[in-house]
Amino acid sequence: MTNPFDVGSLLRELTVCGWGGDATSLLKLVMLKSRTNFHVYDLDDGRLIYTNRAVGGWSPEEIAARSGSILDDLIHPDDADALKALLGRLAELGPDDRAAISLRCRVKGGGWTEVLNQYGVLMPRAGRSPLILGYSIELRDLELVQNRMYRNIIDQAVVPMFLFALSGRVRYANQAALSSLGYTLEQLQGLHLWDIDPMSSATFLHEVAPRLVAGEPLSFESAMRTSDGRMFPVHVTASCVEYDGEQFIWGQARDLTLEKQAEADRLLMERQIQNNWRLEALGQLAGWMAHDFNNLMTIVQSSTTLARAAGSDSDALKIELDAIEDASERAAALTGRLLSLSRRHEPPDPSPLNVSAAIQSFSGMLERLLPTDIALQMDIDESPDVSLDLTLLQQVLLNLTFHARQVMSNGGGALKVATGAASFNAPHATAHETIPAGRYATLSVSCTGEPLTEEIVPGVYEPFSEARDMVRHEHLELATLYGLIKRGGGFLTIEPSRNLFSIFYPARRHSPPAPKRQRRSSWADLEGRVVLLVEDEPLLRRILKRTLDRAGCVVYAVGDGLEALKTSGRVHIDALITDVVLPGMDGFALVESIRDSHPALPVLIISGYTRGVALSLPERCTFLQKPFKPSTLLEQLTELLKEP
Repeated sequence: MTNPFDVGSLLRELTVCGWGGDATSLLKLVMLKSRTNFHVYDLDDGRLIYTNRAVGGWSPEEIAARSGSILDDLIHPDDADALKALLGRLAELGPDDRAAISLRCRVKGGGWTEVLNQYGVLMPRAGRSPLILGYSIELRDLELVQNRMYRNIIDQAVVPMFLFALSGRVRYANQAALSSLGYTLEQLQGLHLWDIDPMSSATFLHEVAPRLVAGEPLSFESAMRTSDGRMFPVHVTASCVEYDGEQFIWGQARDLTLEKQAEADRLLMERQIQNNWRLEALGQLAGWMAHDFNNLMTIVQSSTTLARAAGSDSDALKIELDAIEDASERAAALTGRLLSLSRRHEPPDPSPLNVSAAIQSFSGMLERLLPTDIALQMDIDESPDVSLDLTLLQQVLLNLTFHARQVMSNGGGALKVATGAASFNAPHATAHETIPAGRYATLSVSCTGEPLTEEIVPGVYEPFSEARDMVRHEHLELATLYGLIKRGGGFLTIEPSRNLFSIFYPARRHSPPAPKRQRRSSWADLEGRVVLLVEDEPLLRRILKRTLDRAGCVVYAVGDGLEALKTSGRVHIDALITDVVLPGMDGFALVESIRDSHPALPVLIISGYTRGVALSLPERCTFLQKPFKPSTLLEQLTELLKEP
């Protein structure tokens, strides 16, 4: 292998490789082009006999013109003996040995520069010391190379990085920092720390700088401001670094926007889950309370009917019975609204409904929901009937009422609820959806207070838009509004400047009226029918048995499912009337067990707790919600027994 310090071997190698020119000229050209300093040193007199470029600012000509040994002239006196000893050992060891040393060389303008040198034997000479080939690189040049490498690494980092003077002025920022803030490096170098971090100040820097200089790293959350004024949260880590005798603050600023958003979403999700749990618990409590209350109302209504049937001619008694019946019907309507809380997640059950009448009936509820500094204004106009689940309409109105409460939470105001009718001869295009041609019942809700911003409106309609996050965080009650309206088949328009929400429900197509059934004063079809009645409330069980007895039924009344199974095994029965909530065995399990031996048995299920009941009815079963009048019970049972 060619000795890289043996010029003769190198020249011969170039000739063998076919270089047609002067090999010496080529070697000189290579050395002249090199950025590394090469020099040839004569050990006998201590002179440089060749150099391609000099260190310390000297030119080769200036080096050649200097007289005397370089050890005396260019090398720092404290390093001269070490260099002389190293070169002496090299001359004694042989042509393949190498030696390296770091020493100080004189700078042309004065002072010294540290140089890294490596030496080897260039050419042995008979009877004389060999020529020594050395190459040198100034450490500051090496630092520049390293600094460029480090800067490239820093510029490739995805985390914004900054270098600040202790005065707070920006000295350097990597590409990630420039991209996130929207500045060029030149623009940023004209700013201070507090220009891009509004949470800091000159006073803050004065307080923390001594801690950084003392070697204490700092870590804290702050914010950064972009060139267009946008703010975003960051996590800052800072430390003190020293370069070329000067101290600087080195900092990294990790963007926390996504983490903060994720944390906010997590907290929002937890709040929604907690709200759902509370609503679920409230719904279950409402259902159980309504169940018991409806039992009592059924007793009241049935007892009132039986009292009328007793045949008293007293006008005063009739007036009192009318009052009792009216109060029980109003109480039944109240429990119906309470039960709607427990049906939030069930599929809608549309039925003919007049929006104006329904909203009018909700006025008392709305007044109790509003604080005293918010006035309720009702403007109820005639509207066509629609096919709509009353629970959905109630939830829509509640959502808009809670939104109005939030908007007016600081200063009171007025909530206006209006109903009416609207017709479109052609499809009516709005900003977010098109309302088909046709006739509609309308519900409009508006309020005073701070209006919605235009940016929030798309989030009400679009579940995956950026504005959706604004709705979820600032107006949680609106996040589900559009879904409730669409479940009811309606359409929504929003005028944010007026806080006006207008809802359009398609008018119901009227079908020919069904022939009216003659109310029966007697129940001949029930005469002699054997009915098994299962009800765990003793007083209600006795009232229902009396009602069935008066209709001519043969009634076996029991209080639980196990007793009902025993009875069905002993006697023939034509129909089963059972509550759902029973001790030991619920009504559905009872029906399934009895139908093992009576497959086609007609069943009338009665309950004041309606959660999911209508969705799980077996075949040839009818559901009757408590409270009910005796006549309704007898009509349902008669119709059920007529079925084939």
